[in-house]
Amino acid sequence: MLQKALFCAEIRKGSFVYNKNLGTELSSVDAESPNATKTATMLLNEALIGETGFKAEVLSIERTSDGKLKMLVSVKNEEETKSKEVTINADL
Repeated sequence: MLQKALFCAEIRKGSFVYNKNLGTELSSVDAESPNATKTATMLLNEALIGETGFKAEVLSIERTSDGKLKMLVSVKNEEETKSKEVTINADL
């Protein structure tokens, strides 16, 4: 599930030719906003809405020097929590 969350986070919704519903609009999140992590968490969970028993959370978000967003994403279920950093690329 962490892999799916990271994949959805990396690409802009609608940019994957074989599945237009895959992806998120995370690239539009304002990293400097006080609600940035909450907004990003909501968008990521929206992408995973069909998956039961899992919850994603964006723990941190920052804009890199080249203008991309870098996030620390955590996915948990009843048994474990896994986290990984992802850079938002916008298009596949």
